[in-house]
Amino acid sequence: MEGTALLRHECDAELSFCCCCCVQPNQTKPNHTANRYPVSTIALSFSCDRTHFASSHGDHSVKIIEFATGVIKQQLEGHPRTPWSVKFHPKIPNIVASGCLGSHVFLWDTNTGRRLSGVRVESHVLSLAFHPEGNVIAIACTEKLHLWDYTKRHDPLGAGAVSYTHLTLPTIYSV
Repeated sequence: MEGTALLRHECDAELSFCCCCCVQPNQTKPNHTANRYPVSTIALSFSCDRTHFASSHGDHSVKIIEFATGVIKQQLEGHPRTPWSVKFHPKIPNIVASGCLGSHVFLWDTNTGRRLSGVRVESHVLSLAFHPEGNVIAIACTEKLHLWDYTKRHDPLGAGAVSYTHLTLPTIYSV
């Protein structure tokens, strides 16, 4: 997928908004039928240096896309189910976190495509947010909110859940 471009179409100049579809190199129209190109995009996040964005997809992948060109630079794979949330690190532009419906949260290096770390929680991961300093990731699950200090290998989730709820937490907003 590296080097694959995105076809920008249906642009609204007034809103500076473009819908994007994956296209193969040398292709001029979107290919909605090719199995390797997902038709569903779940979550988006921009890098702190504003040069890339990450998108999570129904094919269980996270794609890192160069904003200026629309070229897919990396396809991050390894989630057992759909990544429902993706967030770039607030200070380091090549670090991204993703969390999936299969209860996994992964930290990735977008330059190499390598998984740096990971943690498994007890239920679906619905939302992620980095602390502004960048060393802690808040993980909203179906019934719990966890704070993961990914720099601590010995006790990745600390004392466990910091909050319980009867309802799904819809999102945690990054500052």
